[in-house]
Amino acid sequence: MKISRREFVRRVGILGGVGAAHVAMEALGLAPVPVSYAGPPSLPPPYGKRVKVVILGAGIAGLTAGYELHKAGYEVTILEARDRVGGRNWTIRRGAHVKLEDGTEQHCTFDDGLYFNAGPARIPSNHQAVLGYCREFGVELQVEVNSNRSALLLNEQVNHGQPLQQRQVINDTRGHVSELLAKAIRRGALDQEMTASDKERVVEFLRAYGDLSPDLFYKGSTRSGYRALPGAGTDEGVPRDPIDLRMLLDENLWAGVLFEDIFVMQATMLQPVGGMDRIPAAFEKRLRSQIRLGARVSEIRKLPDGVRIVYGRAGETASITAAYAIVTIPLPVLARIENNFSPPFRRAITNTAYDNAVKIAWQSPRFWETEAHIYGGISFVNRETRLVWYPSESFQTSNGILLGCYNTGDDAKR
Repeated sequence: MKISRREFVRRVGILGGVGAAHVAMEALGLAPVPVSYAGPPSLPPPYGKRVKVVILGAGIAGLTAGYELHKAGYEVTILEARDRVGGRNWTIRRGAHVKLEDGTEQHCTFDDGLYFNAGPARIPSNHQAVLGYCREFGVELQVEVNSNRSALLLNEQVNHGQPLQQRQVINDTRGHVSELLAKAIRRGALDQEMTASDKERVVEFLRAYGDLSPDLFYKGSTRSGYRALPGAGTDEGVPRDPIDLRMLLDENLWAGVLFEDIFVMQATMLQPVGGMDRIPAAFEKRLRSQIRLGARVSEIRKLPDGVRIVYGRAGETASITAAYAIVTIPLPVLARIENNFSPPFRRAITNTAYDNAVKIAWQSPRFWETEAHIYGGISFVNRETRLVWYPSESFQTSNGILLGCYNTGDDAKR
């Protein structure tokens, strides 16, 4: 069955999130390529002296704006409705209290030292802005194992519903494709495109790339793993039999196989030591006197010479006026705040739809390490849970936090 570009992007988004889907769209010519990161603005103090700015929301966007403006001399106030900074950058640890929209509540009882990144959980090496602030603030980073050849691909329509190791799917695919291309070259299929010398060079490359036999057949490879692992002395182990090419051509496997090749998912991926909230905590340390937590905004009014914000805090109503306001709160929340925006702007806010997303994680003995020898990475499944994401820290300790579901769209809504 032919898979459309739209469907491919949808599957990439399911596995890698909005960022991965956008990069896939760029590669397919479906979205414009954004301007490269140009660095923080050049605003030397006292550039903003005696100019008041109020920022709504203490997520990464609000904290970054507040930090840069504060350095430039602006009088900055950040209003945050929650009792913490970070926005959706939320790391849950022992003692955390989670109240869901349906009224249910959860209390985290993880072991000390364990945590769950409920929001973002990895930083691509090309995310220069975030990495730049980590460097500036001294936020210690460690490798996030985003891809692991020992992890699994599970699709109920493939291999009788039994999981396959990623190393076998990836390397057997390389082997079969290399065999087909090498044979096509030897049979003259590319005589018009290549010289005799180039054809031989390509065949030799394919022999090495696909681990082909001297007669250009793919008969399996130790790259794909073993049915019986090598032992001592002359025990060379028993390599796995190759997967049939027809099975590998099932499009249900493609998204998982190609995941690590998406630009924003390629190694090396990073994460802060101790949790993603180490980043907003570093901003908070430098903006503590400018942040008002528990400040729920109820009204935004544009004035001829600025803006007035009304908010509630500790049971009392207060207001603040400023020359400028920077609004970083989610649009569905903004739509519920009284304002005097223009009708077209209000319609744009109201009509903007956010996608659903769900993460489910729990503490568990590290059976994936002791039984399956999986240390970090992601296994992909074709069920509503979509994937299993293994922790990249504290290897070989007793317990870890296993992410057993990360999905979006209708699956998350259900």
